[in-house]
Amino acid sequence: MMIKMGEMMKKKEDPRVIRTRNLLMTALTDLIQEGRYEEISVSLIVRNAGVNRSTFYLHFLDKEDIIEKLESHILTELKTALYYPNYHYSKALRAFKKDGTPIKSVIALFQHINKYKQLYKYLLRINTFHAKFIETIKNEVLKFHSKPWEAIYMASGITGVITRWVENEHGESVENMGLLLTNVILFPLGAFNEDI
Repeated sequence: MMIKMGEMMKKKEDPRVIRTRNLLMTALTDLIQEGRYEEISVSLIVRNAGVNRSTFYLHFLDKEDIIEKLESHILTELKTALYYPNYHYSKALRAFKKDGTPIKSVIALFQHINKYKQLYKYLLRINTFHAKFIETIKNEVLKFHSKPWEAIYMASGITGVITRWVENEHGESVENMGLLLTNVILFPLGAFNEDI
C-alpha cells in the first residue's frame, strides 16, 4: 500500500526525495501489516524499499523516527476522514430515523481504518499512539460539541469500538460499523425506538 506523503512535504522539495520517503514509509507499513513488527529493523525496511541504508539515514534518524512520521501521517489522514463541516445533530438524527443513513464522517472513519486495518491493529496497542488517536477524535468532536469531558468520553468510546473491530479478523463490514456507531452517537443511552 503506497503511502503518499507528498502533501506533507514542502512544495519545492525534490520529487526524488519525496519518492524515496514514500518507498521507505510504504516498506515499513507493509512490514507492520504483515505482522512482522518485532523483527523490523532499518536493514529490513531498506531491503523491502529497495534503497541502501545510508539513504534511509538521509531521511530518518532511526526506526523510531520513521514510525513517528508514519503515525503523524496516519493521524493526518484520520483528521481528513473525520472532516464534516456540515454535520448537525438534528439533521443526522432525521436522516438516520427516516432512511437509516449513517453519519457521513463515521463511514469515512471506518473506511480510513479499514484501509490501514492491520497497521491500526498494531499502532493502537502503543500507548502513545493510542493517546494521540483519542486526542485527534476528541478535537474533531469538540468542533460540534462544546463539553470537553463528553468529547473525551465519546472519543474514548469510539477508540474502544475501533480497537475491538481491528482485532476481530471476521468482524462487521464498514457499512455495518458505520450504522452501529451512528446509532450509539445519536442515541448514547437510549434505544432507537424511544421518543427523544
